[in-house]
Amino acid sequence: MNSWVSSKTKKGLKSKIHGRGLFALKPIKKGEVIAIKRGGLLTLEQLKKIGLPKHCYIQTEDNVYIGPRNRNELENSMLYINHSCNPNAGIKGKKIVIAIKDIKREEEISIDYAMCYCNPLYLMRCNCRSKNCRKKITGNDWRNPELQRRYKGHFSFFIQAKINKSSGPQR
Repeated sequence: MNSWVSSKTKKGLKSKIHGRGLFALKPIKKGEVIAIKRGGLLTLEQLKKIGLPKHCYIQTEDNVYIGPRNRNELENSMLYINHSCNPNAGIKGKKIVIAIKDIKREEEISIDYAMCYCNPLYLMRCNCRSKNCRKKITGNDWRNPELQRRYKGHFSFFIQAKINKSSGPQR
């Protein structure tokens, strides 16, 4: 189950944010589909048994993730989209990555993990170096009203549903 990336991108290049990243080879317009995450559907317990980092997966429900079912599927499933507190991409539906602003040639494609992770145990130190960097990324960041306003329409469906049910912005 290979994940799909646009022919306007190249995955696995050296990133200034973390390890390897996904980069634009050509300009990408706001709203354009950049990638589609593919893989098996797994619970958190199954992920722990496989032993791969959580960033290899996209969370699609409270206890459901999509990604490699074993180490052999890792490379084909990876999108190499790193976190940034100032992202240029977001989530559409459950596993589609789209541009939320125009992306220039050679720019690294990034999302804010608040858009697709709501596991309260998730914790990561941020290396994005943006001026609005939160320094620490958690599975509760989606609850932040400012992020809810900024990313409205670009959260995973299940997180957007949680936001809609909560007392957060309803505009």
